[in-house]
Amino acid sequence: MHPALAVPELVQEIFTHIEDRDGLDAFTTLIEKNRAFARLARTCKAFKRPAIEELWADAAVYHLVNSLIPHRLVMRRHGDPDPYGWSTTFRQTKTWIADVEPLTPRDIDVIREYSSCIRTLRFPSLFTIPIAGPVLRALASLPGGVERTFPKLRSVVVTDWLDGVILQDYLPFVTHASFLDLEFSEQGLTNAGIDFLSKFTSRHGPAVYGLDLSFASVLTKPASRELLPKLCLNILRLDHLRTLVCTDLDQPTLLHVSRLPNLVSLNFKNILDLSTTPILSFPALESLTTKLYDFSAVLFFLRKLSRFPSSIQVPSWDTTTISDSEALFSILASRRDTKLRSITQAHQGGGFQNAHEFLTLRTIQPLLVFTSLTVFEWYSPSGVLITDADLGLIAHTWPHLERLRLISKTHNYIPVATLDGVFTMAKLCPRLQSLTLPVDASKLSGIAPDDPADGLCHRRLQWLNMGTCCINAKDQAKLAFILAQGFPHLDSVGLDVQDPENIGGSRTVVGVHIGRALKYLRCAKEEGIIKSWAEDESRIREMLVRFFGQACRVDSDLTHT
Repeated sequence: MHPALAVPELVQEIFTHIEDRDGLDAFTTLIEKNRAFARLARTCKAFKRPAIEELWADAAVYHLVNSLIPHRLVMRRHGDPDPYGWSTTFRQTKTWIADVEPLTPRDIDVIREYSSCIRTLRFPSLFTIPIAGPVLRALASLPGGVERTFPKLRSVVVTDWLDGVILQDYLPFVTHASFLDLEFSEQGLTNAGIDFLSKFTSRHGPAVYGLDLSFASVLTKPASRELLPKLCLNILRLDHLRTLVCTDLDQPTLLHVSRLPNLVSLNFKNILDLSTTPILSFPALESLTTKLYDFSAVLFFLRKLSRFPSSIQVPSWDTTTISDSEALFSILASRRDTKLRSITQAHQGGGFQNAHEFLTLRTIQPLLVFTSLTVFEWYSPSGVLITDADLGLIAHTWPHLERLRLISKTHNYIPVATLDGVFTMAKLCPRLQSLTLPVDASKLSGIAPDDPADGLCHRRLQWLNMGTCCINAKDQAKLAFILAQGFPHLDSVGLDVQDPENIGGSRTVVGVHIGRALKYLRCAKEEGIIKSWAEDESRIREMLVRFFGQACRVDSDLTHT
C-alpha cells in the first residue's frame, strides 16, 4: 500500500506532471500552473494555502491593492493638482490609486492571508497604474507594521522614474528585505535614487545579500559620472553580498567585491580605468556576465581572474572575430582545473566584420578539455562549418550537453552538417533540450525507408533550429515525418528556405509550418488516428499535404527521395 501524500507533496506531484507535458513553453507552463492552483483552491479548502503561497510568492503592490484593499481610484483632469509629476511620467494613463478606504479587522485579516506569502514585492513601474504615497503608508502602518504584514519578504523591486518624494514611501518595505532591485530612469543616475539606496544599505535590518542596480552607463551619460563614486560607496559597505548586478564599477568597488567570500554571481557592463585592474580572486564566484565595450577588454579582464567561474557570458560586438573567439577559448583552456559548465555569448546588435571567417571544430577545440560542459552558445561572423563527424566528437566529449547553439549570422553558404549529425548529437547527449546549428536539411537520401529516425526516440529535445538551406516542399514533409518519430516532444523548429540559384538571397520561413505539422501528427498519434508510423504512411501523407501543399502529392512513399 502506498503511503498517503501530504498536501504539499500532492501539489508537487500535480505540477511535475504539468511541467512534463508535451509542447508547453515556460510561459505557458506558468499560466497552466496558476490556473490549476486557482481551481484547486476553489475546489478543496486544504489546497488554498499552498495555492496562495505559490501564486503570491512574487507579487506587485498594484495587484495587492487592486485585489484585496478597498481603495479610491482617481482620474486626473487637466489642471488638477499633480503632486508627483505623474501627468508627464505616465503619458499612457491619467488614472492612479490615490488612497485606501478605512479598513475593518476582516479586511486586515484578508490582506495578511495573502501578503504573508509574498517573498518578492514589486512597486509600480511605468507600465502599471501608479499608486500614491497615502496607499503605501497605509499598507506599511497596518498593526504590527511591515514585519508582520510581510513576514517572508526577501526581495523588493523599485523603479526610480520619479523624484525622491515617492521613493521615501518605499523605505519601510526595503528595510526588511535582503535583496534590492533598483532600476534608475533612462536619464541615468539620480541623487534621489542614490539617497534611497544609501538608506537601504545603511539601515538596521537583515544583511544585504543581493543588489541589482540598472542605470544608463556613465560612459553614455557623462553628466552622471560624478554620481558613480557616491553609488559605489553603498556597495563598499556591504560584506555579505551573494549576487551583484551593476552597470558600471569603479576600481575600488571591483577590488572590494572580488574579495567577498560569498559572492557567487557578478554582472556588469563597464569597469572604469580597466587598464589598472589588478589580479582578482573572486573565491566563490560561480557566474560571470559582462558586456564590456569591446572584445579585447573582455580578454583583458579574464586574464586578471585568478580562477574562472563555472558559468561565463560575454558579449558579441560587431567587431568580434573568429580569432577573438579562439583567443578567449585558449585563455579558458589554460586553467584545466576549471569546472566550466556554461559558456555563452550575448549578441549586442550590429553587423559583423571579417565575413569570410568560419567557425569550425578548430575554433572550439580548446574547450573540449571541459568534459562537464552543459551549455555552449556562440556566434560566427560569417558561417558555421561543423561536419557530422565534428558533431560526433563534440557529443562524445560533452555528453552532458543540454543546450548547444552555434549561430551563423549569414546564410550565403551551404551548411555541411546533415540530419545524421543531429541524430548523432541526440543519441550521445540524452539531456539535450535545445540545438541550434546550420544544417543542410535537404540531404535525406541516406535515411532508411523502414526506420527514418534511425531508431532514435529522444524525449528531451524541445527546440531545434537548423538555419537556412535549400529544401523543397516534398522534403519538408519528409523532414516533418522524420522529426515526429525521432523527437516526440519537439516544440519549436527553426528552418528557412532559400533559392539554390540565389544563395544568400531572400529566404522563406518554413520552420513554424513544420512545427505545426509536428503538433498535428502528435495529436493524431495520441488520439489513435495514427497507430503506427510505418503502417499508416498513406494517412500521414494526407495530413502532411495539408501543411506543405500539392508538391507533396507524389506516388512514392514519403520515406523515399
